Formats: sequence, C-alpha cells, structure tokens
Amino acid sequence: MAIYMAAILLLGDEEDDAVEHNQVMRVTRRILRDVSDPFSVPDNEFRKLYRLTKDTNRVLIEELVPFMPEISRKTAIPHELQILASLNFFAAPNFCNDFIFPL
Repeated sequence: MAIYMAAILLLGDEEDDAVEHNQVMRVTRRILRDVSDPFSVPDNEFRKLYRLTKDTNRVLIEELVPFMPEISRKTAIPHELQILASLNFFAAPNFCNDFIFPL
C-alpha cells in the first residue's frame, strides 16, 4: 500500500484516471523490480528457500544465463529472478509429491 501511495505522489495530479492508473502500476512494478534482491536474505533463510548456498546459486546463474533468451522488454523479469523462482519451486516440500510421484 505504501508503494502505491508513493507512486501516486510521484506522479502528481492527472486528468484521466486510466492514464493515472497505468502510470501508477508502471512505477509500482519498477519499484518492486528494483527492490527485489533475493541475495539480501540471511544465509540460513536463503538456504531454506532455494536449497543451495548463495555462492552456489551465483555459479549456477552464471552457467545458465548464456542459455536463456535475451531480455528485450523493460518490464521483463531478470534472469536471476527467473532462475531463483524455479529453484524455489523445486525446493518446495510438495514438489516431489505433486510432480515426480503423483498419487
């Protein structure tokens, strides 16, 4: 909510509600993208989320990024976050039950 209010203050008064809403959402997405640094999490929490250490994840990211398509949109999710989101999914306790060994 605070990010939404900050975005409104940054944009000032707009005449058209649709244009204002689109601008607020654009600023909000930019703020969230710029703030999202998964490596700022404490080491033990990071390991619980991704099942690997920070250094191991950095090496893995360096190895995988050359095989990923180039990012062409400003609003695209960075490669690092895409890889970490995938690792978080695979690290989930229900992953093996739901996908590898379905009942």
